[in-house]
Amino acid sequence: MQNVTTFEGAPLERGQLVIRVEWVAYLALFVLALVLRFAELDSVPLTPDETPQALAAWRALAEGNAAPAQAASPLLFALQTLAFTILGTNEGAARVFTALAGTALVFAPLLVRGLLGRVRTFLLVALLAASPGLLLAARTSSPVIWALLFSVFALAAVWRFQSRGRTAT
Repeated sequence: MQNVTTFEGAPLERGQLVIRVEWVAYLALFVLALVLRFAELDSVPLTPDETPQALAAWRALAEGNAAPAQAASPLLFALQTLAFTILGTNEGAARVFTALAGTALVFAPLLVRGLLGRVRTFLLVALLAASPGLLLAARTSSPVIWALLFSVFALAAVWRFQSRGRTAT
């Protein structure tokens, strides 16, 4: 078994937790990203772009109609229907899952930290946490956030696949 040492050179006891400053900074950025995306989420009325999607989810609950006739995004329709069921029907509930996805998108660079490096990854996360465009898209029920999130997940998966030296059969 290998001994792990701290910066001072003293060996760590088994089961001892080491908290790095980097991860404390990531935690602070996580709290900042959550606060920016969730503060007063329901105070602004739905925009004309958000309304048909939320109305289709509301009608599915109110009328029992499971077919999203006016829903442009099946994923948003399903998530808004779930949010309306759990949180009630309001503007915040229509946007809650997109705000969560926007927060996840802020931390997506951690998936490719080995490629970017520690400093670049942290700087990119900090920039994404405070990005006005990303913040606006996450605070409105925009399908752009979902497209970006799944695109980043796909790119990270491709990079990990390639970096491990596997070839397609």
